[in-house]
This record gives sequence, C-alpha cells and structure tokens, in this order.
Amino acid sequence: MGGDGAIVKLIAGKAYGHLSPVQTFSPILYLDVQFPTGGTFVLNAEYSERAVYGLTEGIAIADTPLGQYQMAVLHPGESVEITAGAAGHCMVIGGEPLGTRHKWWNFVSSRSERIEQAKQDWKAGNFESVPEETEFIPLPEVG
Repeated sequence: MGGDGAIVKLIAGKAYGHLSPVQTFSPILYLDVQFPTGGTFVLNAEYSERAVYGLTEGIAIADTPLGQYQMAVLHPGESVEITAGAAGHCMVIGGEPLGTRHKWWNFVSSRSERIEQAKQDWKAGNFESVPEETEFIPLPEVG
C-alpha cells in the first residue's frame, strides 16, 4: 500500500483501493504506518486534509524531520514521501472538509440551531450521564 518496506494498516476509511470495515460517516483516512530502518511510504494526495503524527523519533516527511509526539499538517494536492532513518512508527489521518462547524463550549454542530437545542437539553438534564461520574458541570453562563 504505497510503501517500500513499510507495513501499512488501514484502520478506518478508504486508501489505495482498500476499504476498512469500520463504519464512517464521511470520507476519511486513518493509517498505522510502521517502518523498518530505511523504510519509505508515499502518501498520495487523495484527501485534501492530511496530517502525520510521529510516534517515534526518526520519521521524516519530504526530508524534514518530524519529532516524536509531533503532528505535521500537510499541504493539499501533494503526494509526500515519509521515511524512517531507523525503525519508526507514525499515524496518518485525513479526510475531506465537513463544512462549516458551529462550536460553543462542549457542543459542535453543522447547524447553529442544534447548538441552542443542546444548551436547553443540558440545562434540563437530558444528556446521559458518564458512567461512574457523579459531578455535574453546569452550563456556562455568558454575560
């Protein structure tokens, strides 16, 4: 799947002609990439939003080092070569934009009226509680 020596696992979404059995609700890409020393992986430009998260030292994107526990957001429309000078591990995530999102406190929706409904539902206690959680955090008051 696009690599020279790299072991690539498709976790979710679609990539390189493969489809994960994990149900998704938008076009996404989620890959686990493990490299032997000197391994390479070419990430194609199939998705307009893509990022690489380094789990180990030694990963480089187009010859630019990516630190351990760092994320690099990639430019759309460009294939990139990901390499590992030593055995390495990274995650690749991506997908297509979901459109405009409205955010307020812990609520995110593509419809602002749904945010207003969520505020009312929170105040009324209509959300399921988190198992083993006893604390209730009230809705923030905006002055």
